[in-house]
Amino acid sequence: MKPAELAYLRADTRSEALDMLAEAGQDARLLAGGQSLVPMLNLRIARPSHLIDIGRLAELNRLGMVDGELYIGALVRHHVVAEHPLITRTAPVLAEAARHIGHPAIRHRGTLAGSLAHADPSGELQAAAMLLDATVLVESRSAGTREVPAREFVLGPYETVLEPDEMITWLRVPPGGGRTGFYEIARRTGDFALAGAAVRLPDGDAEPAVAVTFGAGGHRVASVRPPDGPDTAAGTLAALLQDDEGEHGPLRRTAVERAVLAARRRGGARGHG
Repeated sequence: MKPAELAYLRADTRSEALDMLAEAGQDARLLAGGQSLVPMLNLRIARPSHLIDIGRLAELNRLGMVDGELYIGALVRHHVVAEHPLITRTAPVLAEAARHIGHPAIRHRGTLAGSLAHADPSGELQAAAMLLDATVLVESRSAGTREVPAREFVLGPYETVLEPDEMITWLRVPPGGGRTGFYEIARRTGDFALAGAAVRLPDGDAEPAVAVTFGAGGHRVASVRPPDGPDTAAGTLAALLQDDEGEHGPLRRTAVERAVLAARRRGGARGHG
């Protein structure tokens, strides 16, 4: 199949994209990497009246540190998140999550904002952003810029707090300590995750251990204090997150337990969790 009839627009600046969104109305969609949206258009699951291409906005395809916080632009590709030394050094769990997205061809086209806005229940980057207490910066012509905690950004499968005229501009990751681990269970490499977990263990007892699961059960967050041993931390976090119904509860428990072990083996980041 091919997409239904639509108007294609290409923005050359962020300001132009915001103007286009404001003028196009509720049926407009943004096109970044297109790895999720284009198949939906071809299958006519998505039928926007306007398609606004923001893929060439260089101003949102960069990353860096500002006042001790890591800023990642909306159009930074997955492979950059996975490999950039600044991210691997300061937010290694985010880099590891990106390495589990699809296949190399997908990682070289897919974008950070595209993944966050798509809100797939098995989305790895959403889980890592939640774990790191990151903030999603969104912008519109009507409301300006607003900041949404990553843990409040996703409302449910494929549903976010984004308004029709809003676009994601940045992901901001605060500094933090602790040790992080990541583990994903899928049928084959590159498949959507059946279950996975991102875990952060504190260096001491002052902060709780946190786990975020993703996959068939969506994104769920739990924390426990103090993590007084490998078995206790893994078991308690898994119990808080486990769904007693369905086949995926045991998979989520396994993912949490192995993510905890990975965190204990690998240590933390310098300056970030």
